[in-house]
Amino acid sequence: KLMAVMESKEDEVKNRQLQWEEESDKIVKEFEMENQELRREMDEMADELDATKSALLMLQEDYRTMDEGVGKLREELEGERRSHVDTKDELVQLTAEMKKLEREKVDIAKEVEADNADNSVQDELK
Repeated sequence: KLMAVMESKEDEVKNRQLQWEEESDKIVKEFEMENQELRREMDEMADELDATKSALLMLQEDYRTMDEGVGKLREELEGERRSHVDTKDELVQLTAEMKKLEREKVDIAKEVEADNADNSVQDELK
């Protein structure tokens, strides 16, 4: 009878060991599946990160190019502004010179008129 009990206990231990191995295998398989899923997600995240880095590099290059363009436009605008100021100054000078010439013209016309009047008087006296 002792042998039968021992055999029964031995069978029970073997059954428990089989159950434990089955549970262990099941847990390992679940862990491997979760691990694969996590690796797939990590790969997707790495791809997204690479795409984001590429987009950021393109944006940085676009910003640098735009900044250079804005700098050039500012230089051109400043040149145009200086040119406008120079043109305005030149116009003021030319206007002043034109007024001076107009006054001189009037003065010369008066002198010519006075000379003509003097010549008329002298002609009458002769």
